[in-house]
Amino acid sequence: MAGFNLGQSVGADFDGATSAAPSGLSTRVTVLATGKGFVRLSYEATLTDTDSTESLVERMAPRHWLAASMVGLPRGVQPSLHVLEARPSSRRSSEVDSDLLLDGPVQLGAPVQLRDQYAVPVRFAPRREGDGRIVVYDRVVVDVIFDDPGRVSGWPERDEHFEPIYTSLLINESQARRWRRRPPRPASKLAQDGIHPLTGMIKVHVREEGMYRVTADELRAAGADLTDVDPARIRVLSSGGRILGRTDAVAPGHRLHEQSSLVEGGAGGTFRGDDALMFYGVGPARWDWDPAEGDYFWRENLYTHDNIYWIDLHAPAEAARPQQLDGSVGRAPSAIVDFHRHRRHDERERTILLQIFQLHSGYEWFWESFNRNASNFSFDLPHVVEGATVDLRVGFWGWTDEVHTFEINWNGERVGVATFLGEDHREFSFQAEQGPLEGFNQVGVFHRRRGLTRLDWLEIEFLQQLDASDGVLAFNWADAADGGAVIDSTTGAVTQFELHGFDPAHGAPRVFRVSGDLQELADFDYEPASGTVRFQDWFDGRGQPPRYLALQTPMQ
Repeated sequence: MAGFNLGQSVGADFDGATSAAPSGLSTRVTVLATGKGFVRLSYEATLTDTDSTESLVERMAPRHWLAASMVGLPRGVQPSLHVLEARPSSRRSSEVDSDLLLDGPVQLGAPVQLRDQYAVPVRFAPRREGDGRIVVYDRVVVDVIFDDPGRVSGWPERDEHFEPIYTSLLINESQARRWRRRPPRPASKLAQDGIHPLTGMIKVHVREEGMYRVTADELRAAGADLTDVDPARIRVLSSGGRILGRTDAVAPGHRLHEQSSLVEGGAGGTFRGDDALMFYGVGPARWDWDPAEGDYFWRENLYTHDNIYWIDLHAPAEAARPQQLDGSVGRAPSAIVDFHRHRRHDERERTILLQIFQLHSGYEWFWESFNRNASNFSFDLPHVVEGATVDLRVGFWGWTDEVHTFEINWNGERVGVATFLGEDHREFSFQAEQGPLEGFNQVGVFHRRRGLTRLDWLEIEFLQQLDASDGVLAFNWADAADGGAVIDSTTGAVTQFELHGFDPAHGAPRVFRVSGDLQELADFDYEPASGTVRFQDWFDGRGQPPRYLALQTPMQ
């Protein structure tokens, strides 16, 4: 069987045991292999030689042999079990726990939803025979079989805050992460009584950056009449996801503009079944480009987590489709990069800064109060370029008309001091020469004076490898300061990007240029054996640098 990942080992003690197992008995569940449509688990129960006395065994209740693990799966699949080995132990167990369900050697539990991950518990247990005899097992090997999805409906970015929880709970976390999807919202109707009779548009909520796919069946379930719909005239409209201005008069809002979208299927001029519309979407809270400053900034929305896109099934003319962009590697590049600058904005709006008449409403909220105390803020940073510097930015609210002093640390090392006077908002920038660590990192904020002050947000910028093992990767053009191409003002520059981590079992990757109008790169190099994509692109240095989105095309 091709595509195995070997050697992962995760302990999984069964939480349902009501009393501790006797000293000398241990149970363990490990992953033997993973592949397309299966994960192979091994359960082992071990008695040490020093404690494997007859009196010890007699004290063991069946519950002491229980173990369980959580297996991450594609959303909505119906898994099954194929037992490869179930070796009864020569030990015997006392026949207590008569009310305990003993349906071993292995059973599936009810599926659960762990935030954005669909999962199923796998439970290893003894077996009670018809005559009441209890059989315990010291080794069980089982395949959890499931249908690998042919298609997915969006590729949200990695949820850094919840990653440690996924890692601790899922025995096959690395395999399951590509199925980690925010529960898809069905395309909602414009009005409760059905499609709006004048426009016939469908409203779609988007919270994360990604390529989103809406099938004809999903549109029909939302109430759309697809009779006489011409696939060539299906289009996507958006207004950019920005908030309305803060004015005394009612703002007119933002005009809807068409953006390029793709149609998959549509043979014979019809749109039905699994035919689908694909488009690039972003949430309202995101990194955006400031043309005046020539840099990126964090755009927030005070009122909603969702951006709105509109699907128009009856455009007056043929809809805009992405242009093909040559991504071949035949030119001499000015730089070859396998990294990008990743930006993190962390802001927990816990408490309102100004409150009127006990109403929880206002423009400014803050994260945490400081009054000569300290806090550490943890970040899970994957695929880091070790040795590169880390840029930190911190925003504070001065609550009192005093001098406020903070010491900022990165992974235990001091990187600078922020000092300011008064009640206003202030921002400070620091650079950590120590660089990032793979995985767990900490920003330490130490308040050195008396007087209430409030942390607003933290921002981290670091270099990250172009690793697509999560099935999706969004990244920007590499700046010359980070080791990217030096752009000639006359001829521009060609950069070659090298992406790694694609799983050949899941089909050929696709690469889009998503800044500006959507374009799809063609003729790039892909090596399935190594999971590597190489493509080239040109930039003249004017305006927003290109942004790209690479994703794995699911198996059909």
